[in-house]
Amino acid sequence: MNSSIINFHTLLPYGLITLIDGVIIFLMSLHLIYKGFKAPMVRATFLFCASLVIWLISGGLTIVISHLPIADLVGRVFYIAWVLIPISFLNVVYTFRGKFGKQFFVFGVVASIFVIMAMAGIIHEVHYNYFGFYPKLKYPWGILINAYYFSTVGFALALLYIEYSRAKTSIRKNQALFLWLGASIGFMLNISETCYLVSSFEIGNSLITTHMHVTNFLLQLIVISFYVFKIVLIHRAIQGKTLSKLLDDKILLSFIVPANILFSFLIYKYGYPLFSWGRIGILIAFSLLFYAILKYRLIDLNEILLRLLVYLFLSVVFFGMWVIFVITTADKNTPIFLSILYGLLIIALFNPLHIVIQRYIYKLAFPTHINYQKTLMDLSMKIVSVLDYHRLIEIINDTIVNTVGSSTFAMLLHDEESDNYIPIAVYGVKLQNLISLHPMHDLLRFLRLVNEEVFRDVLEEENASLSNEIFEVFDYFKSTVAIPMVYQGYLKGVLFIGERKNNQLYTRRDIELLKILANHILIAIDNARLYELAIRDGLTRLYIPRFFHQRIFEEILNSIRWERPLSLLMIDIDHFKSINDNYGHQIGDQVLKKFAQVLSEEVRENDIVARYGGEEFSILLPETDNDQAMAIAERIRTKIQKTEFDKGIRRTASVGIATFVAQKAFVKDKLESACTRVAVREKAKKIKTELIKRADDALYVAKRAGRNMCTNGGEINILQ
Repeated sequence: MNSSIINFHTLLPYGLITLIDGVIIFLMSLHLIYKGFKAPMVRATFLFCASLVIWLISGGLTIVISHLPIADLVGRVFYIAWVLIPISFLNVVYTFRGKFGKQFFVFGVVASIFVIMAMAGIIHEVHYNYFGFYPKLKYPWGILINAYYFSTVGFALALLYIEYSRAKTSIRKNQALFLWLGASIGFMLNISETCYLVSSFEIGNSLITTHMHVTNFLLQLIVISFYVFKIVLIHRAIQGKTLSKLLDDKILLSFIVPANILFSFLIYKYGYPLFSWGRIGILIAFSLLFYAILKYRLIDLNEILLRLLVYLFLSVVFFGMWVIFVITTADKNTPIFLSILYGLLIIALFNPLHIVIQRYIYKLAFPTHINYQKTLMDLSMKIVSVLDYHRLIEIINDTIVNTVGSSTFAMLLHDEESDNYIPIAVYGVKLQNLISLHPMHDLLRFLRLVNEEVFRDVLEEENASLSNEIFEVFDYFKSTVAIPMVYQGYLKGVLFIGERKNNQLYTRRDIELLKILANHILIAIDNARLYELAIRDGLTRLYIPRFFHQRIFEEILNSIRWERPLSLLMIDIDHFKSINDNYGHQIGDQVLKKFAQVLSEEVRENDIVARYGGEEFSILLPETDNDQAMAIAERIRTKIQKTEFDKGIRRTASVGIATFVAQKAFVKDKLESACTRVAVREKAKKIKTELIKRADDALYVAKRAGRNMCTNGGEINILQ
């Protein structure tokens, strides 16, 4: 037959469609090279993609160049790749599961035998069909190879479904789901390929009838029905309803292999060599696979794919500019001028166009990402400016839970006193018996070694030899990623982040932003700690007198402004000197620490507890009237009397109470309308002096009256 006629038929549409499929998948899989081969999942996925690309391109070339001598060699490459597709896909599945079974090596040996036979040209021959020359499997190899193909892929899909059903986390479940779904669609839609390769019929230039299409459709439906039936049985077995032995690999294969031999024989006997349009199924399968890669971090390629898209758009823009130059310029004597002008335009426009295109593509790919980034940065700046330690922890809580959308999180920081990493902020984790980590804990040592974020699933996949101690910490904090918090070269803490509430994965940019946030948190906490050291007593961790005097002045101003009472307790430990004389100053210090702890536990969070002197303490009670203050003082005195201090030491306490009450009429008529701001502050200073004196006098009355009692100094007001 005339070769030109063959070329006309081969180019449209059969050969080009196959070639286009191969090129598209090649471009997708090319990005795996940029990722590198460190991760086993990357290597496995790349090998699978490579076998698909070689198969598609060689198949398309076989059609397009079927009249050339090289067609036979291309046909051999086609079958080698086709034989490698099932075993490479099974390799992906086993790599995803994290463990390899003996069945993989059995299938590998079978695949190797068929590859050798394909290289020798034993298993295939070239047939002329209605769209040109195309390789075809010889009998009986077609039945055996197709049975191997169906059995390997069917077994791999069954393993994926089992993995999906047994997944413990939503991330793992979604990864397995999209792998299984994509591969299933590709497998089912591409069954028509085997009808051509295995069928015993030769169409040649014969007319293609409806009967042929219907027959092939029914054969494909039989194979698909068996696959669906198999998945249903596996699903029931997982639920424990029936056929639990089907989950054993050997039993599963003994069920799959004979059925696929039968299907392959039926295709050989009754199928017709019609061209496979199932290549579309491969594109659908790859789309789902890359959706899983991008969205569920099967392989982290977001940045690579988005950058490629940016440069692709830039290429289109500059190529379009060149086309416009060529079309609109009629003068053929100015090519050098056009080239120079075009080059200058590229230099001038590349950077601004790159920024604009990147912004729009990133916005399209991550519609909430830009606002999300801005919010994180705003909150980062906010926490750096906060000096109150407890308020800082609240902001960190809100930031990670609400902005990042984490379902759980825990932040552990190094405590110099205990030399352990202790939880200072947690969400979604039980507060009882929170664990602390020793600096030599396996997880902390590993984080120091890698000095970057660590994902739990990646650790399981790539570091099977790691101790269970590491994974126990992840499980305890319900965490999917651990981010080391390094400051000035030291591991100051660890940020444990759980799954997102919307079941989305953290992208590379999310992790980078979380790391930035972690650095801001460290700086903010360091600032807060320095501030705490400046305002708190080193022994008791209560506020120092200077801070107490500052706050009592502020609270008096608030009381005047809002017409609310303010009470003050002055507390002294009875006979404290005898503790130092009899037991030593170290025991005395322990008693002071315990005494301070009791005071802190017995008041509200917004009350201010300070160490006023050696063994004298003060408590400022905002919005507390005299009766309430008396009740609080009595409760504290009773609790101290019942408390056993170090070495069985017991002590009592004397308490003096005083309350300031702003008279409403005076506040309204005198302060707001008649007094200046300076006058108000001067009056507040006098009130402060009087309030402290009144409470202190009441304390000494209690001491002189026999100690272990509360004495009420009464109320004072602004008119006095």
